[in-house]
Amino acid sequence: MKTITGNGSDVINVSSRDIAGVDITIEITAPASAPKNELVNLDRINVIIERFKQKKRIPIASLTLRQLIYATGLTSEAFLFADPENMIEVDSTSGTNTWNLPVKIPFGMVQNLRGDDNIKVTVQSNSPYRSTQDLNQAKIYFDVYDGVGVELYVPIFEIYNIPQNSKNPSDTIGDNVFELYLINTDKDSIAVGDQVVNNCQINSDKLSLDLNFSQLLSNNLTNFQTTERYNAMKQKFVLYRGTVELDKVTYSLTCNSANVNTDSNYFLAKKYYTDTDMIIRAAHMNEKHRRADLRKNGF
Repeated sequence: MKTITGNGSDVINVSSRDIAGVDITIEITAPASAPKNELVNLDRINVIIERFKQKKRIPIASLTLRQLIYATGLTSEAFLFADPENMIEVDSTSGTNTWNLPVKIPFGMVQNLRGDDNIKVTVQSNSPYRSTQDLNQAKIYFDVYDGVGVELYVPIFEIYNIPQNSKNPSDTIGDNVFELYLINTDKDSIAVGDQVVNNCQINSDKLSLDLNFSQLLSNNLTNFQTTERYNAMKQKFVLYRGTVELDKVTYSLTCNSANVNTDSNYFLAKKYYTDTDMIIRAAHMNEKHRRADLRKNGF
């Protein structure tokens, strides 16, 4: 485990293990009167995750911590920790509180690191705390965690920013997409005056979507079947989450341009990288496990 106290950065390099994801915990001790939502700005913490496979560099993620939470946890309760308001109080003495914000970043596919394969995780703390914060009492702990499974692909998390004041933005997201989200971060309601997107069109080789704002909200109600969870999503939408990859993915939006602010609206895509060597190795490992199970059961 590595620790960053105050501002700065650190790196973990891992090899010869089966890695399922990254654990990050922010710990802050501050006056009890300090508003929780001002303790830390997750947009000023960067996380860079790189996979090196036979000397080939595969960029898993280069995102802010908030973006990475959305990318890996939008459909789970982990999403709630993208808001520092949900930090957990772990100690309280003499007018001072200690708060924890635990974040688990699952890859969604165990990474079997063999031979020269390795994963490099870099965390950068770029002044994310209040100006009055004692930096000796602000820490980021991070490490990888192990998993069990056979690697079929390397996940890749990417964002596609929607430019400020855009009215009809469009772009190409590309191939090998199996999760796609539309994210807004600066609106606290779904009221008409705050509405960012009027219409969202997604095209690909297998699926096409044409959704107005009401349909986007309706999809969220289908995906998140409690009022609390639905309300917490605000203007964050699940567009696609499947086991079949989409290729040739493009988007086209119609927006209320006055509501499209800088760095506040973007698409998040989860893609994958695979190659022949990875597929063959996975097939060999699955066959090895199958034969071991047969032997264990007396066959």
